[in-house]
Amino acid sequence: MRFILIQLNNGHTNFISEEEYPWFLQSYVQAGFGYESWINVFQQPNVLARYNQKPLAEQQQSTNESNNDLNSGEAGSQTGKTSGNVKKVIIEPDQIAYLGMRSFEGSLMEMDSSEIRDFLIEVKDYKTLILDIRGNGGGNSNYWRVHIAPLLINKPIEYNTYLLYTRGNYAGTFMQARQITRGQQPITNQRRTVALFTVRSIKNVQNIYQTNRCFNSSRIRWF
Repeated sequence: MRFILIQLNNGHTNFISEEEYPWFLQSYVQAGFGYESWINVFQQPNVLARYNQKPLAEQQQSTNESNNDLNSGEAGSQTGKTSGNVKKVIIEPDQIAYLGMRSFEGSLMEMDSSEIRDFLIEVKDYKTLILDIRGNGGGNSNYWRVHIAPLLINKPIEYNTYLLYTRGNYAGTFMQARQITRGQQPITNQRRTVALFTVRSIKNVQNIYQTNRCFNSSRIRWF
């Protein structure tokens, strides 16, 4: 069945293995508001039985008990801990810097954000910044929209997003939960599919630069 799904050329359509189940569930829990419908699917009795999992409330209770046991002992330092997802290189001092990210997974945002921010501040006066996302499988758009782009612009920018989804009550539940359709304008509205677009904006973060300047777009190289 996995082989058949590969033919769709859609990395978001696949079977979740028993080993992958906890990661996906935790990702939706961390995402919080708007992902309740996804969590509810993962918590259906037949799904729990299929993946040999406990209800979320029991899992969280077990996690809290484990954390209490760890906290009762000697706490280790987390200073300097990184995910390994971000690669930073000074190619030529004061001239060329390199920043690569292998993934935009939402679970990496919290750990990667400070690492990216500190590096971009360090090289803010460099002539050229290379941003390498080759092989990046994507993930959460907020990874770049919140933690990268605002640090590279000196004024707000707008961009268009496009969305195509299948009409139906089941799909509608998920769309409404994330308020995806709010503020979007229809492009087409066929019997079985709906295509929408919306204009999004990104605000700049000016206060991190002492000279109130950011990278000019001509000085950024994407790969």
